[in-house]
Amino acid sequence: HVEWRRGVQLEKEETLVCTVARVHEGRKCCGKVARWAAFGLEGMLNGGGAILEEGDHKDARSGWYVDAKVTVKGHGTLLMWCEQPPTHVTMDGDEVTCHYDAAACLLRVPFVSSEQHPQTAFRVRF
Repeated sequence: HVEWRRGVQLEKEETLVCTVARVHEGRKCCGKVARWAAFGLEGMLNGGGAILEEGDHKDARSGWYVDAKVTVKGHGTLLMWCEQPPTHVTMDGDEVTCHYDAAACLLRVPFVSSEQHPQTAFRVRF
């Protein structure tokens, strides 16, 4: 029997897969910090393996890091942890609908990629 601090309990011969992700911090122009982490594609055994690139996007005009930039391969639902809800999300430059769970601080962005373009670039503005 194993017990984690977050209240997860596993009985003998039970398994659980968890994802560890780097937390990014970007400074907003108002001096606040936007914290986020990309988990990858939800529902996959190795969803983090779908992340090809991640980082902050620096706004050239203001000099502040205000956007999260994540590129994934495959399709499904991009899953991210964000301390605050995004103001908007784009996929390959087009604004898309997303779902933010404020209680869990989780952002879900469902999408479908094409076989011709298996890589999808997301930008999340806070």
